Amino acid sequence: MPRPLRIEFENAQYHVMNRGAAKKNIFKNNIQKQFFIDLLAEATVLFGIEIHAYCLMDNHYHLLVKTPFSNLSRAMRHINGVYTQYFNRASKIDGALFRGRYKAILVSYDEYFLNISRYIHLNPIDAKITNDLLQFSWSSYRYFVTSCNKPDWLNIESTLGLFSSINPCEEYRKFINLGIDLETYQFFNKNIVPTIFASNDFKKSILSAISYKKRIDSSADYNRTNPRYTQSQILQSCSKVLNISKIQLLNKENGKANIQRKIAIYACKMWSGEKIAAIAEQFSCNSLSNISDIVRDIKLRFNQDLELRNLIDDICAELRILPKTST
Repeated sequence: MPRPLRIEFENAQYHVMNRGAAKKNIFKNNIQKQFFIDLLAEATVLFGIEIHAYCLMDNHYHLLVKTPFSNLSRAMRHINGVYTQYFNRASKIDGALFRGRYKAILVSYDEYFLNISRYIHLNPIDAKITNDLLQFSWSSYRYFVTSCNKPDWLNIESTLGLFSSINPCEEYRKFINLGIDLETYQFFNKNIVPTIFASNDFKKSILSAISYKKRIDSSADYNRTNPRYTQSQILQSCSKVLNISKIQLLNKENGKANIQRKIAIYACKMWSGEKIAAIAEQFSCNSLSNISDIVRDIKLRFNQDLELRNLIDDICAELRILPKTST
């Protein structure tokens, strides 16, 4: 089973979240929520992590964390482990509290960092728990926009520092009131959320530094996170690997029998992120179903045809996408 892609380095920033097993509550009362917050404070001392935002819901939590010492896994193992022991002891039960290991999404320190902070703080609104975030006691929002006594361990300065206004607290309040932006909404509404939330340039710089073994071990996450390519880039790689010109790949003549053309169509559908209509236009296909049929045909042949699989693997390597063992 592929492992999740864990990316840790000094001063990395993450959106960390976890849910209760079988969607059960991980917080049954306010005392338990306060215990968890005290654990966050403790972790900033024990592991030197920085907490930039938090929100505790009944069956899950969200954190925005920075790790000056590249030790997210150690810190989260402590937080989740100690809290599970405390919860089980209080509830007189045994076993796993969380559905699995935490999810950590690497975030760049720019507008993506701000958008994650907003996403975290808007959770109670999105869940229809409250219409007034200042009335919700179990998030860090109020410390950003009021003169409440902020705990020393909570870092709001880095977030507010991204605003150029002389009144960043008011600017942050206005920013929150704009609601979740489209890019963030679409990112978190994917069936499986990728491991990095940042620009393509940031993703490429991070992914290029990951060892080949780690890419193989976490191939599903790696490929999901790897930035999409343009059809032109994919056609260029196909042309090189298949030893055929881009013009020939786009030529409709003998389309059904032209395996190189079918591979190129498959590659564009898998890795460009373009809609079928755009791919059909690129390859001058009159019917969208032709594209779907070609992709389906390549998928069916992939595991039975070693030569075909090797060609696709070579295109993956050319694009710096990991070859898949199946489709």
